[in-house]
Amino acid sequence: MVDPLVFTVRWPVRGYELDSRGHVNNVVYLSW
Repeated sequence: MVDPLVFTVRWPVRGYELDSRGHVNNVVYLSW
C-alpha cells in the first residue's frame, strides 16, 4: 500500500477526500 503521506504530497487531494485521520479514503483510491 502506498504511504498516505507520500501519496498526498505526490497527488494533492481536496479536504473532503481525507478521512478523520487525514488519510485518503478508500473510496478515493477506488475512484482513481
